[in-house]
Amino acid sequence: MQTYLQVLSAHERAEVHDRSLDLLARVGVRVETAWGREILANAGAQVDAQTHSVRFPAWLVETALKQTPRKFSLGGRRPGYSLPMNAGECALLVDGGALFVYDAEQNIRRSATHADWVKATRLVDAMDDIDLYWWMVREDQPPESPRQFVAYWR
Repeated sequence: MQTYLQVLSAHERAEVHDRSLDLLARVGVRVETAWGREILANAGAQVDAQTHSVRFPAWLVETALKQTPRKFSLGGRRPGYSLPMNAGECALLVDGGALFVYDAEQNIRRSATHADWVKATRLVDAMDDIDLYWWMVREDQPPESPRQFVAYWR
């Protein structure tokens, strides 16, 4: 048995597309790398070197969309664990970013720690039915230095 889920009607999808084209042309996006801005300018985008904003004319977006493959896979870190996109299949995503956890040993709600993140990651990694993982818990206070940031994510 297969289930087909359609969230938006064809008219609603067209409206989202048209409004997206308008936003990209009027407002654009901020691109922090000079190299990225140069590539986009060469492709036909309007680049503001002062603000780093890049505006995309509708023709440029439409051209890029025509060149984009409709089906592709996100490669997994293990052989055989790729995630096909736009293949009519559902994927199970574990997501969160929770700042707090329930500590069953102490029977309390407390701020999440790096150790909680490691435990959650190991649990999800052991479950073959999970297709995609995004951090489940994170510490309330970000690392204060680049060195602490690297150590945290290591």
